[in-house]
This record gives sequence, C-alpha cells and structure tokens, in this order.
Amino acid sequence: STVEQQQDNLKSFPPTLPSNSVDAVIVGFDWEYNYGKMATAFHYLKRMECKFIATNTDATYPHSQGDTLPGTGCIVRSIQECAGRAPEVLGKPNKFIFDCIKEE
Repeated sequence: STVEQQQDNLKSFPPTLPSNSVDAVIVGFDWEYNYGKMATAFHYLKRMECKFIATNTDATYPHSQGDTLPGTGCIVRSIQECAGRAPEVLGKPNKFIFDCIKEE
C-alpha cells in the first residue's frame, strides 16, 4: 500500500474508541495478532487501573517439524513496549499457576 493509504488508515483508526470499562488486558498466543489488537490493548493500558496480564513470556514456540516460531513473549513485549509497563505473568515460568493447581 502507498504512504497515503497508510496515513488514511491511521486517521480513521480506531473507527470507534474502545470502552474504558475494560479492567484487564490478557495477552496470550494469537495467530491473528495485528496492529489493531496492539493499538486497542495500548488504549486500555493507558489507564493505570487496567491490569496487564500475560499467559507466558516464551520467546519461541516449538513447531511440529522441529523448528521454532515466535512465541507469546514477542506479542507481550510489543504491547509492553508501547504501554511502558510490564505485565503480571500468570503462566510459566512463574509459579502462580502452579500454586493454583497445587491448591486444588
């Protein structure tokens, strides 16, 4: 696309601002992650009351053919960078989820 098309897209983005009633942004693995999702998360996280939660921060994800792909951590870090704050990580390698399972 041309520079003019990109500028037009940004002028109309987002079509409507997301609600400020969101209390948390939860980031996990997402095959369809894109700029729009990142910008929406950024919008919510500008409110410090909105919690930033990540399922994990793995930099890579194993592929079935023995290779690796970018992991959830890449998505988390893109949002962390623009939001200017770190998430609370609930999954591996942190022990929060382990403690929850252990209690059951």
